[in-house]
Amino acid sequence: MLRVIVDKRRDPYINMAIDEVLMKENGFNLRLYGWYPPAVTIGYFQSIRDFVNVEACKKLGILYTRRISGGGSVLHMYEVTYSITGDRKILGRWPEESFDIVLEFLIKALKNLGINAKKEGVNDIVVGKRKISGNAQARRDNRVLQHGTVLVDLDRELMDRVLKVPFVKSRNKGIIKVSDRVTSIREVLGKIPRREEIISAFINAATEFWGKVRISCYRDEELTQAEVIANERYRRQEWIFRR
Repeated sequence: MLRVIVDKRRDPYINMAIDEVLMKENGFNLRLYGWYPPAVTIGYFQSIRDFVNVEACKKLGILYTRRISGGGSVLHMYEVTYSITGDRKILGRWPEESFDIVLEFLIKALKNLGINAKKEGVNDIVVGKRKISGNAQARRDNRVLQHGTVLVDLDRELMDRVLKVPFVKSRNKGIIKVSDRVTSIREVLGKIPRREEIISAFINAATEFWGKVRISCYRDEELTQAEVIANERYRRQEWIFRR
């Protein structure tokens, strides 16, 4: 049975550590969460100074860290973030299969909000030609972690101040600003639904997709372990600037 955790907003170090804890455990989990303060995460294989204006982040009080998953740089602010963790027999033997499964679930959740979205490429969900959800994945032994964002609103000016578009990408795709590529629930619907409505759309989609779900909370040892991992990995400059 799918365990669903509706979490509060947390800093990026704890958010990434909790996802890692859930990936390492046995069990099938859907976590829905937010961020405070605003933060930037980068993919495991990225060089932070190539994709993030670190000086602007420091000036603006925006935290930043590196994920264990792949994917690109993300400003986490006005969004609902999800993570799904489970065994490969549930979430897919190969990375492409896992993306297909989870993105189909996300498209159902957006449909519940009245948004017609579709998959684009391997790991994006778009409305029209603009991305509303970016997703990344990590795999360890038999376990899969996939997490990603669904943009609720946008601060385009802030996004363009803290995120960089690599020259090759901008030249090849005609992208000058990061914000040129994205959209949000607010832009599509013309309003922002209540957070409860958005969460319900996800939970209902999960029920449609995987059957009965169990609303839960963290065990004490999960949060304790997440604090340790946050200190040992996600808060450390050696981890953040390793590339």
